[in-house]
Amino acid sequence: MKRFRFPLDSVLRWRESAREQEEAKLQNLLAEEQRILRAIEQARAEGAAAERSIREQRQMVSTDLRSLAAFRLHLEQRLKTLAQRRADQTTLIEQQRRAVLEAERRFQLMVKLRNRRLSEWQYEASRENEAFSQEAFLGRWGVRKRVAGSDGAEKTVPKISGCPERELL
Repeated sequence: MKRFRFPLDSVLRWRESAREQEEAKLQNLLAEEQRILRAIEQARAEGAAAERSIREQRQMVSTDLRSLAAFRLHLEQRLKTLAQRRADQTTLIEQQRRAVLEAERRFQLMVKLRNRRLSEWQYEASRENEAFSQEAFLGRWGVRKRVAGSDGAEKTVPKISGCPERELL
């Protein structure tokens, strides 16, 4: 029996590679989302620190208050921009998750096909081995021997091709 060979093995490897690429893209998008979340936290922390700094001063000058107001406006705009980037990133992540699921589905489909073909091959190999065993068993019992009797008759043993022990008899 010949070795098992899956004719679509290159397609299987390609699908696996495509799945891994889609997963890598998803990981990059998730890392970017984490960077955006850290930037939001940092901006909020900067705003809180600026507020504390101004409030802790013993003397407040109008320029300090104007600077704080301008910083608040800047911070508010920055937070809006970051929130929009996060929303966009969330949309991209959801799209990429669907792409990963589709790539995984396609890969698993090829794995199932390979496993089915392997099962069929194993079944055929088993049947072939069983047929060979039966043939060998029947060949042993089917050998006719004429035993030399008192009349001096000769022995005849039919040869079975591919069976070396039969050739020796």
